[in-house]
Amino acid sequence: MMLNIIKSQIYIMKRDIYYLWATALTLMYFSVIAIETFQGYLSGEVLTGSIIAAFMTGDMTIVFFLFAVLFSSRIAGWDFTDKTLNYEVIYGHKRSSVYFGRAIVGICSGLLRSAVVVVVAVVIPTIILGWGWSVPAGEMILRYALITLELVRLMAFVIMMSFVARSNVAGAFAGFAAGLIPLMVTGLADIETEEMHTFSWLVSSLSISEVSSFENYTSDYVLGSDIIVFTDRIEPHTAMLMSVMAVVCTAVYLLAGYAVFRKSDIH
Repeated sequence: MMLNIIKSQIYIMKRDIYYLWATALTLMYFSVIAIETFQGYLSGEVLTGSIIAAFMTGDMTIVFFLFAVLFSSRIAGWDFTDKTLNYEVIYGHKRSSVYFGRAIVGICSGLLRSAVVVVVAVVIPTIILGWGWSVPAGEMILRYALITLELVRLMAFVIMMSFVARSNVAGAFAGFAAGLIPLMVTGLADIETEEMHTFSWLVSSLSISEVSSFENYTSDYVLGSDIIVFTDRIEPHTAMLMSVMAVVCTAVYLLAGYAVFRKSDIH
């Protein structure tokens, strides 16, 4: 039953102009900021996969955030505008299948598009140029893993809010608010980076901001070239806190959304 819901959502997604425009505009925006980053920071540097990843990951997380909010809210809340959900239940689909089928597609669609950006911006240059010495590969893999968990956490929140409000617009608004307000508040409060470490794991956008940025670096001389070496490392206890919080919040958000949908009148 759930597989049929997943297939139908994928079918709709392939033919809905919204997804095409959302993807195209987001990638156009990323192209602009990527060019600015290359011109402002990478011009004159010895290009490798590691230095590109270090400088570009912060820009990429903006794209990840847009994909996460726009796609999960649309898939979770759009069908409240007509009788689609009602018809699915009438025709014998369990409410759990209707809900979690959409949640799976919403989360996977955001993650897959984000993965494509990583492949184009980091993986392909690494294959061509080599990884280099600016950041250990294991460090970047850990950071991308944490970003993935935080994106899933954010999308679970958006899905919950879309079902609670019965609106993809309300779900998207809640997602943007949950992502941007903490960043604005900490920015206006001029909180130091070291202070952020103590509570960033509580909020997905702050966690993503922390693991996607590199503040400290030095220079080194390798194979006849001066290179930038970033010295920031994610502490094991920080990674553990972020991971546990992301998994717990994801479960709470999805189960809370389902609890509301299971008892709601969709007729």
